[in-house]
Amino acid sequence: GSSALVMLEGESGIGKSRLASEFTTVARNRGAKVLWGHCDGGVGGAPVLWPWIQIVQEQSRDCEPEEPDPHSHRDLTKLAGDILRLASPEPDSGGALAIRPELETVIDATLGMLSKAARSFPVVVIMDNVHRADRLSLDALGIVARDLSGTGVLIVASYHDCLLRSASSPAKTFAELALRASYHIQLRGLDEDELAELVELR
Repeated sequence: GSSALVMLEGESGIGKSRLASEFTTVARNRGAKVLWGHCDGGVGGAPVLWPWIQIVQEQSRDCEPEEPDPHSHRDLTKLAGDILRLASPEPDSGGALAIRPELETVIDATLGMLSKAARSFPVVVIMDNVHRADRLSLDALGIVARDLSGTGVLIVASYHDCLLRSASSPAKTFAELALRASYHIQLRGLDEDELAELVELR
């Protein structure tokens, strides 16, 4: 498969997650491996880097210890442990800067894991509700987007445009993501004329 970052934008309830889900059904039917990372921003006690923890753990579960490459399962288990170790209470701005080199190392290894899998079958990663992502998860997505070319991994990142309007959001990181995106899909509601036309069709 081709490497690409797809940004899927739309307001709450407009169908971003539904569209992503329908897309993954098509992708699976065509033989792709689909990995989901749900961005919860710490809601319900979820740790930072939660979407990346989910992605690595899901891939690790699907990689059996007795596979021909005996290192695959062990490496994935270690990688999941490395991400869990980083997923301590989110640091302040100084702490985030201090942890950045270690984050780069772990996320580079994560991308390497995805790229390795993509040699055998298409790999699709869904990052759902990126506007809810904690700072380190968003930084990690920026690292992956930067190094995505040539990996054979397709990433679909859905988000609410409130991320663009929020003064507290890491706007620089998100602006870089938007620039690196191969495709930008914007879902919007119907205007008055379109709504009237729909009513007439009924």
